[in-house]
Amino acid sequence: MGSDTYTPDEVAKRWKCSAAHVRNLITNGELEAFRLGGKLLRIKGSAIEDYERCQSTSYSDSEGDGRALPTKAESELAAKDLRAAMRQARQRSSLASSRN
Repeated sequence: MGSDTYTPDEVAKRWKCSAAHVRNLITNGELEAFRLGGKLLRIKGSAIEDYERCQSTSYSDSEGDGRALPTKAESELAAKDLRAAMRQARQRSSLASSRN
């Protein structure tokens, strides 16, 4: 595949999925792509190979503890908790700097 470029439709045929799914992967930042002429989406062959390589390595294999990937709800909750903790840290920092 190498340095060639592909359309979302071509990648979808390779992966036997819809072109909309490929575009969603791009939108979500899971698959690297670029715009040709500011409009047309193109995916480098190397990006496709990188994505496939990541998909072939399971989470439990890399962690070695048999845990599954978190669900979307679990991920969203963790992100919400992180945002709240960051907001509290900024508020504490702001209070501390205003006292000085």
